[in-house]
Amino acid sequence: SGGGGSSVVVSAADVAATVATLLNGNGEVQPPLWVAVRHCGVAVVRLLLLLRTPLPPLLLHVAVGVGSAALVNELIAAGAPVNKKVNGATAVVVAVYHHRVAVLRALLATPTTDIERRAAIGNGDAETPLSLAVRSGGILPTRLLLAAGARPTTAARATDPKVLPIHHAAAAACAPLVRMLGNAMLRDDDGRAKMNARSGIDALAKAAVHANGATAAARAVTLRVVLGLSDHNV
Repeated sequence: SGGGGSSVVVSAADVAATVATLLNGNGEVQPPLWVAVRHCGVAVVRLLLLLRTPLPPLLLHVAVGVGSAALVNELIAAGAPVNKKVNGATAVVVAVYHHRVAVLRALLATPTTDIERRAAIGNGDAETPLSLAVRSGGILPTRLLLAAGARPTTAARATDPKVLPIHHAAAAACAPLVRMLGNAMLRDDDGRAKMNARSGIDALAKAAVHANGATAAARAVTLRVVLGLSDHNV
């Protein structure tokens, strides 16, 4: 009806609404973009965004859960708020929690992403993304966060400013994470030594060996790692 362009737009919108109704298991109409992100892929999402379809509040988190960096990039480009908390969690924390490495890369490449913002998964305490990555044993997420500028000297939780991410690594006796965090603690944002190497290692040893809940085995691993850092940096 009328000009070809308008009929195509109306037809696409009708199809999107029909797809939303059909794919919703309980018979209620869901937002077309919600359905497209979960079931249809990037091409359909891009079409709906071109049609100026409203962005539901949870949508970026859903895309993170799906694990598609392409979807995350499309939604961020369309204005999805990257630092918004949904049920206490930011998109970055969701990506770390589910080990969505490709998605985490996309989020960290977004200049407006706040990588220090504490957030919570479920009923847990709010913590930094770096703390969550370390606690969950995520070596690659930890490396990505540190490379993006996450500070290893920021307290894991606001409620306990003495506990650092390296405490979690030491308590878990995870030598690669202790080494990674230890090296990061000895450097500033420009990659220059921010303190005398020996005093930095002493501070690291003191922080890691007195980790809350660390077992004797964990402390032994930590000391070996600290000695390794000493060989490297002194």
